[in-house]
Amino acid sequence: MENQKKFINSMLSFINKSPSQFHAVKHACDFLSDAGFTQLFNNKKWNLQPSGKYFFCNHDSEIFAFILPVTFDQDTIQFKMIGSHTDSPVLKIKPDGMMNVEDSMVKVNTEVYGGPILYTWFDRPLSVAGRVAVSTNSKIEMKLVDFEKPIAVIPSVAIHLNRDVNEKGLHIVNQKELLPVISLSEIEKFDKNILIDELAKNIGTDSSNILDYELNFYDTTPGCTVGINDNFISSARLDNLSMFYSSIEALCHASAGNEILIAAGFNHEEVGSATSTGAASGFVSAFIEQLYHEMGKSRADFLRSGSESFILSADLSHAYHPNYSDKTDPVLKNMLNAGPVIKYNYSQSYATDAESTAQIILLCKKHNLKYQKNVNNSDVRGGSTIGPKISSLLGCNCVDIGVAVLAMHSIREFGGSCDFYQMYCLMSAYFE
Repeated sequence: MENQKKFINSMLSFINKSPSQFHAVKHACDFLSDAGFTQLFNNKKWNLQPSGKYFFCNHDSEIFAFILPVTFDQDTIQFKMIGSHTDSPVLKIKPDGMMNVEDSMVKVNTEVYGGPILYTWFDRPLSVAGRVAVSTNSKIEMKLVDFEKPIAVIPSVAIHLNRDVNEKGLHIVNQKELLPVISLSEIEKFDKNILIDELAKNIGTDSSNILDYELNFYDTTPGCTVGINDNFISSARLDNLSMFYSSIEALCHASAGNEILIAAGFNHEEVGSATSTGAASGFVSAFIEQLYHEMGKSRADFLRSGSESFILSADLSHAYHPNYSDKTDPVLKNMLNAGPVIKYNYSQSYATDAESTAQIILLCKKHNLKYQKNVNNSDVRGGSTIGPKISSLLGCNCVDIGVAVLAMHSIREFGGSCDFYQMYCLMSAYFE
């Protein structure tokens, strides 16, 4: 229990200080550096060594961390990968995002990113984080920004003005209602540059140097354990920073063997992955091929490796909800704290098949780890993952796994403490 508690506290600390995918990758870089991994860059020559530990970042939001085999003198070198994603459903700030449509309050113009449960964003203390493009001596520099303190709220309409909301539910008009309030325009005269000025102060530059930004709102309430015995976790961004952190942590405690061990965090999963930093990008295949080239292997060696290599696609899954039992398959009901989940979908929203499943079950039995199987209710469409995308690109066998949670895509998701620790143990055993 002490190891579990230590892991959960570390995971929550990582999530709490990672309010955007850019912060998550930055903190993962720091974590890897402290664990003895060396960062690689495009503009510097790579000098990869057997048993070497390295990581590479792509546009601040995608990362590949890996451990090379003890020798490159093998006929065939396979790789083991754990793939997760660094982004979460949020409210993004549009360019030139200040609005003074009404004559009393300054609001921020937002766009919905991914599929958040929108009503959970109301009446929360919100802050802003992301990255900013800054002109420094005629060069562009990307800087992380996090206001940290609450600066905005999306207020609900009082029930006296919307009396049937509890009976009919809340229909949200995004462009009208998802506009966080950040100041009073009567007291502070409306200034369309108010956000830019605050960004400039935060990163220590002049507002005229800010060229553009990628910013999102986030809930400032830290994630925490819940329950009399701390059985549960309530936190933002469990989807999918919990899996991303677990894979990085597992890799940091792994040792070199005969294969390449890879923990990869991809951006833009929540919007389809078809971007330069997403799992559907050709960059994934090109990067791994470059590793083979640097080890003195040919393109043919790389292409042959796919059929023997393996990928864990790690993302969250849906737990059985006691108040909505009709939403779950009547046979396979995934419970909180009943172990990691193997995810099935025969329409290939998940990459799992019998062969890949068998390997995970065997691994769980060998290490005395619990596991569950997940399928959707046949009348309820589920989500998708990076699994089918990345396995089709690399030609690898792949299994989709995860932790079952409630309130997925809420501003605060809810899961079982034991499940997250067991998933970390499974990832560690996989790299072992």
